[in-house]
Amino acid sequence: MVPKRNRLLFTVWMAGFCGVLAGCSAVESLPMAGAPYCDSEIRNGSFRSGVTLGAAGREVADAVCVDSYGSLVYDLGGMADSFSAEAGIDEEAYRDEVRLDIIVDRKLKESIRFTREAPRRRISVPLAGARQLELSVQYGPDYRAQTLCFADAYFRVRDRAAFQEHLVRCRNRADMVRELPPGPLPPLPAWKEVKVEPFVWRERPALRIGNGVLEYEIVPSFGGRLVGFRRIGGKNILEQPRHPLPEDLRRGRSYYRQHTRFARSEPAWYFLPGEDLHLFGPYELRFGKEGECILTSRPSLYLMLETEYRFRLRPGADRLEVTTTFRNLGKFSRPCGIWSVAVLPTESIATLELPASRVVVDAPAETARLWRDRGEFSLLDVAKIPSGLSQSVERRSSNPLQYIRARLITGEIFSIEVPPASRRAKFPSHVYSTDPFTELEFHSETKELKENEEISMQEIWTLRMPN
Repeated sequence: MVPKRNRLLFTVWMAGFCGVLAGCSAVESLPMAGAPYCDSEIRNGSFRSGVTLGAAGREVADAVCVDSYGSLVYDLGGMADSFSAEAGIDEEAYRDEVRLDIIVDRKLKESIRFTREAPRRRISVPLAGARQLELSVQYGPDYRAQTLCFADAYFRVRDRAAFQEHLVRCRNRADMVRELPPGPLPPLPAWKEVKVEPFVWRERPALRIGNGVLEYEIVPSFGGRLVGFRRIGGKNILEQPRHPLPEDLRRGRSYYRQHTRFARSEPAWYFLPGEDLHLFGPYELRFGKEGECILTSRPSLYLMLETEYRFRLRPGADRLEVTTTFRNLGKFSRPCGIWSVAVLPTESIATLELPASRVVVDAPAETARLWRDRGEFSLLDVAKIPSGLSQSVERRSSNPLQYIRARLITGEIFSIEVPPASRRAKFPSHVYSTDPFTELEFHSETKELKENEEISMQEIWTLRMPN
């Protein structure tokens, strides 16, 4: 028997609790198929929404399917409580396993492998207060496109109509930023010893900057790219596109990432980013000190980053200074690193030198025997890579020294060095060589950036004839 006083207190407490519940709005559901993503990276035809899917012996309507590699990004605006779905692959159409990376506010929360033995799983992602969700479908070990489907997939929100309106606004804003045409080039600077010459690169306005020793070429309207580097009177050493540049470079055209020089963020995640705005979109150009060109990207609503490239060729110098900066635009703290990629035609390279290290990653593993130790460096004779051995030869070095040298068949020696301040990455130097092209890559440390904080990495490029 509950004492009368306690019964009274319980009645009062229940009345107050019910009042609180009455003041709270009920949680509503928005199907994933009806939620516009803010941005995406998906190959043509690899995304299907609102399909009917046979899952675990039953028909499920309004499923969303994405092929590897594919990624969907949702701007949540802090309005969603959670996301849940039955994620899985179709055993009858099995080609390869896939990995789902669940990324909240640019932090990797969970990686889930889907295989023939483990084809589906119920996922639930807490999102209270989160600003962004990315669902990234990564390749399996055989790099074959495999479909991952999200069935019974819902966002749980407090106000479905307001959340859907927010998603539409974010999608429209992302499209508007991407579709804005590039601005005009600014007036050329009146530098004394460094000359700036306009020219046309692949039907796009470009600039050639030279100091009588070296010259480099930039294209502000094409991802702020550094597309040319040569000694005066010599040939451009950077790999050029092997395909015509279409008007629309979006939606996973990966072969436009296999040339010239550019940078990715977050080097710990191999396929990230695929941010088409930063890789292919227009940059704003301004001039700094003599020989300095500064290129700034439009803000990415996908990666919540702004990219800046600074190129400096000082009067009479025999080296080019290349500085990459990423600025966090998200209203949250997030990890960020710089992954610089300079691409050369493989046929132009005689040998490659990479800092020797006791800890390396070779892919495939059998290609380790192709590297020869030469004191502080490991050497790869590119011409002696057996044809048909593998599609590529890749090595990542843990040596803190960041220095890669390419001896070209012209006799020139091209080198890139990162000053010691940047040498804190897990694998600072990285070479990837395949038949058409070879990538010389450098990884910065990964830092935790608060809103508007930056990370930078400088490289020194030289191109000389041996003494």
